[in-house]
Amino acid sequence: MTTGTVVIVGGGQAGAWAARSLRDLGHAGPIVMVSEERHAPYERPPLSKEILLGTGSADELTIHSHEELAALHIDVRPGVRCTSLDREGRRVILEGGEQLVYDTLILATGGRARRLDLPGVDSPRVHTLRTLDDAHRLRAALTGEPGHVLVVGGGWIGLEVAASARALGAEVTVLEAADRLCARSVAPDVSAALLDLHREQGVSVRLETSLTALQDQDDRLRVTLSDGTQLECQHLIMAAGLVANDELAVQAGLQCANGVLVDRQCRSSDPHIYAAGDVAVMETSLAGTRMRLESWQNAQDQGMAVAQAIMGQDVDYCPVPMVWSQQYDQFIQISGHVHAGDQWTERRTSTGILRFYLDATGTVVAAIGMNAGRDFRFARQLVERKARVPAAVLADPGQPLNKVASTAITA
Repeated sequence: MTTGTVVIVGGGQAGAWAARSLRDLGHAGPIVMVSEERHAPYERPPLSKEILLGTGSADELTIHSHEELAALHIDVRPGVRCTSLDREGRRVILEGGEQLVYDTLILATGGRARRLDLPGVDSPRVHTLRTLDDAHRLRAALTGEPGHVLVVGGGWIGLEVAASARALGAEVTVLEAADRLCARSVAPDVSAALLDLHREQGVSVRLETSLTALQDQDDRLRVTLSDGTQLECQHLIMAAGLVANDELAVQAGLQCANGVLVDRQCRSSDPHIYAAGDVAVMETSLAGTRMRLESWQNAQDQGMAVAQAIMGQDVDYCPVPMVWSQQYDQFIQISGHVHAGDQWTERRTSTGILRFYLDATGTVVAAIGMNAGRDFRFARQLVERKARVPAAVLADPGQPLNKVASTAITA
């Protein structure tokens, strides 16, 4: 049992699971959670789907309500911003001057949507999608004044927003500066499938094209693209990536690289400070690689891992990336490091497709499922266990994947 004061900066999924797990594991000391948002901790993936479409509610997103946290004797400070850290005095300084003294600090500050440095981006017709308030504002815009929507960014958030906007009846154009969609996380074959999917739904996708200028004209925006084209739209959505909220850590002198560097115990360069979720830069299952994992799965798992480490448990947090996305009628799941594969093979399932990516040794390093249903669970097991399976076996639907997973040779 531990009794020291734990302060958590950030009230999202990582912070909430760290706080809850500390109590579940027997931490008896004070826990204070400081959050800039006024909402109780909630899950972010539905923002671009159910909340935009109006098929889900804020209550359904809530992880732990303020009342539930209070019942666990967690002191939640909603709507409060931290302005600085004093590592020597182990103090968090809040806006307004209040100081919180900690024995252990958890940074779960997440990230914010990247905004382009262009005149006009402060227009009320320019949106980002990171918070519940963002989602409500964007839904009101899309339903109150339908028309042409321009999405800047062809990653997961941009494509999900594009799909939701099309479902709401908007005309949609997606700009992607790279030569393919979701280039950071999928191989070219899947990028091509995503491109086909959106074009079949009537989305205009412009690759290798960026936004260079915009002008607010009251009832619409006039934008200029990198190829010289000019377009008009009612709404513009910035979905060009995430910036880690590591300013507190940088100011305090912690080791950072677009996020807080942590070890396998989720500990920063200060032994009294941990980091979890979108702000943490960690080792991953791919040897020699450090990265931030911007995913629901990692936010939950790393929040729990931080709590375990604080409680003195043996923690070796080195996750296999896991991402999922819903676009139109396609449910896409990804496990592992696709770019580490030297070859790939495909299996047709009863409901969809599974693609396996293998390295030069025949080890399954990644899997992507598109409407693959329960079969993806066994594909994920192969990735997490670093299984070696012949490509022909992976591609053969006559060999049940659960049996392949249970008998595969693992590293």
